[in-house]
Amino acid sequence: MQTTNNMSSDTPKKLSILVTQDGFSFSIGNENSITDYQSKYFKKPQNPDKLLQEMSLLLEKEVFKKYAVQDLQLRVTYSNSLFTIVPESYFDENHLTDYLKFNTKLLATDFVTYDETQTGDAKTVYIPYVNINNYLFEKFGEFDYQHLATLLLNSLEAEENNEDKKAHLEIFETHFYLRVSENKKLILLNSFNYQTKEDLLYYVLFTFEQLHLDPNTLAVSLSGKIKENDEIYSLLYRYIRNVKLVAPAEIAETLRPKINYPNQLIFRHFA
Repeated sequence: MQTTNNMSSDTPKKLSILVTQDGFSFSIGNENSITDYQSKYFKKPQNPDKLLQEMSLLLEKEVFKKYAVQDLQLRVTYSNSLFTIVPESYFDENHLTDYLKFNTKLLATDFVTYDETQTGDAKTVYIPYVNINNYLFEKFGEFDYQHLATLLLNSLEAEENNEDKKAHLEIFETHFYLRVSENKKLILLNSFNYQTKEDLLYYVLFTFEQLHLDPNTLAVSLSGKIKENDEIYSLLYRYIRNVKLVAPAEIAETLRPKINYPNQLIFRHFA
């Protein structure tokens, strides 16, 4: 587990929790700064019950020693492979399970929901972890939650208008997202589970091949659990020459120069 504590005179008001299939992180702060960041990640995916057990321990023993629950506004982001992107023209709220059943094993007890996107031309349909939602509701009352895929879609709006195709990888311990876009328009957004760095490279290069993208010229940005010269970065650079590290997509552009964020993702929703 990593902990950073950079307390300022500002009273933190917002708690952002990122829940992934291999761990979670907490980011506490306000519109101007992150005052506390804590995380715990695992080397393999965990079931929702294990994630909830570990999350509750961290919340009870560490985070709330300094912060009163009533003083925090909560936003949760889920990162898992239980999602799909549905174009607005095909979307029907009465058929949410139908959109997922072809790429996700559904259980009778699964709760399926969706996010609006800033572009308005697509919805993110996904399964959140209901046990974690219920636990957090008991502690905080009502709160907002969304899927990471929605953040990756929304961040397209911040890109420059450019006719060249580009790709972005958001990398976690056991899975990653690959987004391909052109001129702010989504071409592909998918997630892949991986065990080795070679697995990750294979999925990326295979996708590029299917989309007829040249890894020697394609601009590829990287963020998440990656840093320059680590094994994944070095391997990607060997086969994809135009790669660069960027801050996590959800950090506001104006704040990026001010934040020394850890290698783990910091997910903020303070705007």
